[in-house]
Amino acid sequence: MPKKIFLTGKLAYSSLKKTLARLNLDFDYQILKMPITVAALMDSSFIIRNLKKAEIHSSAENLEIILPGRSQAEIEIINKELKNELLEFQKGPDEIIDLPEFFGKKAAKIDFEQEKRGHKIIAEINEASLMDLD
Repeated sequence: MPKKIFLTGKLAYSSLKKTLARLNLDFDYQILKMPITVAALMDSSFIIRNLKKAEIHSSAENLEIILPGRSQAEIEIINKELKNELLEFQKGPDEIIDLPEFFGKKAAKIDFEQEKRGHKIIAEINEASLMDLD
């Protein structure tokens, strides 16, 4: 049984898998790909519903469940609903690239000028879902 379970969405799954593999972590883990495209859009009820389906809520072993840092889920609500003291929830970093630091390893470096990156982010609207349409 894994010691940690990382929750993620469809878009970030492969990046998370590659990043965790490169870290050579000294614990067993599992990645649970949730049925959502963008993991940051997971709220508490979505996580509760899907953990119950995956039968993780009834774990008989200590498990640490790491939520995406940008998730709007509230850990207190999840704990109250699942009622399993063996599950410990925490939010991870906002970005996958910050996982090495999160686990006490050397920070990843990115060369933003590198031509082969292929994609460049021009703009991002943080928390756009919290804004009204006007």
